[in-house]
Amino acid sequence: MPDSLQSVAALVDSILTWQGIVVADATATQRAYALAVANDSYREVMRGAWLDEDGGEQQHVWSFLIGTDITTMAFAEDAYNAALPSDYDGMIEAPQYPYSATAAGPGLELSWVSPAELLRRRRDDQTSGTPEVYTIRPKTFAAATGSTYEMAIDPPTDTAVVFVIRYRQLAGLLTDSVDVYLRGPAGVVDLVLFCARKREELWRGQVNGPEAQNYYVALRRFVRHDQELYGDSDVVTSFTQMDSGLSV
Repeated sequence: MPDSLQSVAALVDSILTWQGIVVADATATQRAYALAVANDSYREVMRGAWLDEDGGEQQHVWSFLIGTDITTMAFAEDAYNAALPSDYDGMIEAPQYPYSATAAGPGLELSWVSPAELLRRRRDDQTSGTPEVYTIRPKTFAAATGSTYEMAIDPPTDTAVVFVIRYRQLAGLLTDSVDVYLRGPAGVVDLVLFCARKREELWRGQVNGPEAQNYYVALRRFVRHDQELYGDSDVVTSFTQMDSGLSV
């Protein structure tokens, strides 16, 4: 039976209590604000980002946001772009030709280039061939659902081809209910609550205060726990070195 103390409703109650609001007396507006704080904090936790002791930016890719099935991207002949899955939230590694593909050799990875570089390549030469590079860029935006993204390749493929991708999944928004739970291991609610306190502390004008310290200690503890649970989870040591798009 699920632990109701790990539900979104329990998280909202905890945020209200920390704000000095009696849960039983909270108005709909106050609960909605607490839920917004919970969602902002949840998204930050799902990013898994922090600064190390030397001020370097690090990011952990949570095991529970990595898809368990092989995901493929199909490109038709002469195509150079295709929509990414709706829950896409960043590449984990470069797209690969599957081992059954013969056009470019088994398991060959595409190399990342910036969207601007890919457009320059297409401007200079629009000949089809064996794709060598890829980029990630926004595709569409709708106010009700947000942005979608696409993968673009160059040169455009001269035959229909399928790439294998591994990507981080979007966690999605929380709703205020005792029947809705957060993604992640037991205790993730506590981590999101630490983050909410840290964010509230910052909004009140205190930078890197005690709540921030508590959050980063808890975050690193959860990262270690996740790495022990799932050996394929990874730490990226520098955002500036990442070549997979939408990672920060």
